[in-house]
Amino acid sequence: MGELKFRINKANHLAGWAAWAFFYWLYCYFVALREPFHWGDYFGFLTIHIVSFYLSVLILFPFANPQWNRFNLRTALRMGGVVLAEVIAIPVLLSAVSAVMGTADVGLDTDADEVTVNIVNFLDQVVFLYAGVIFALFYLKFAKVEQRRDELEAEVEVLMIRLNDLQQANLQQSLIPHLYANLLRTVNELVRANPTKAAYYMHLFNQIVQFYAGLKPGDLVWMGDEEAIARAFLKLIQAKHGVTDNLVFEVEEAALGLTVIPMQVTLIMENFDKYAVWDDPEHPVRFFVGYHMAHLVLIATNKTLHGSGGMPLGTKKGIKGMTEALDFLGRPYTLQTNEQDRVFRLYLLMDIG
Repeated sequence: MGELKFRINKANHLAGWAAWAFFYWLYCYFVALREPFHWGDYFGFLTIHIVSFYLSVLILFPFANPQWNRFNLRTALRMGGVVLAEVIAIPVLLSAVSAVMGTADVGLDTDADEVTVNIVNFLDQVVFLYAGVIFALFYLKFAKVEQRRDELEAEVEVLMIRLNDLQQANLQQSLIPHLYANLLRTVNELVRANPTKAAYYMHLFNQIVQFYAGLKPGDLVWMGDEEAIARAFLKLIQAKHGVTDNLVFEVEEAALGLTVIPMQVTLIMENFDKYAVWDDPEHPVRFFVGYHMAHLVLIATNKTLHGSGGMPLGTKKGIKGMTEALDFLGRPYTLQTNEQDRVFRLYLLMDIG
């Protein structure tokens, strides 16, 4: 991330400052002083908040670190110097203004034997005095996260272009387009919701896409590799739905050495993403892969969101794509699906021979 770009929405900022001004007035009147106060003090402090915020965001912070991807010791010291300068400059400025105007309850007590600083409600004054700088620091963090999120979203959108022509051709043959579109949409949602884990989500996305893009039309894959990709796919689904433990995915060791069509497992798992209920402990999402009497056994069950009424359209498409691939392969198989009491079940028995 290079130079940090601040995009200031005037309406949002105006609404934010109006809300803060109202809260500040309530606090001053009912909490801090509990009596009528000088409006000059109120507007003086509020002006300091606004001026110090925009001065920090638009001038001082960019000066302290113009290249935000290089936040090293030097730039950290410059940032610390800027904040320290503001911490010192703000009360000095306020004291000077109060001395000239005689309104704010902050200033030098010249009538005392020794020169002292008289600050009414010291802690309250300090907190509100530096509110603008504190807001600017939070705004800086927010702006960095927003910019990084935008960059990651752009990276996700152009990821397909980064694949070479051969990979793209293979991808069109081996990866069903609607699955890729759904996967891309899932990653976009996750990046927007949790930018701090964007690199992790991108890693999973790349792992899935690159695996299938490297296949040629008609290629088979080892069940062990398909299982690894399926688990990466499941991690994205679980992150999307905010669950980690309402899943039972079991693959027998004897099945890992079998060869299957690409997405033999992930096509079925796509049904979990779209239509499974993930927050019902009594009905966990279940997927079993086994090998028995020279047959590959796949069993999937999940409680559905849509209720009774037949197989969801998305599930029909995924199963249709899988059965078409199996028919082309020429391996005998038996596929059965049913739904009862909002529980969807899929059974696939395929002759490995």
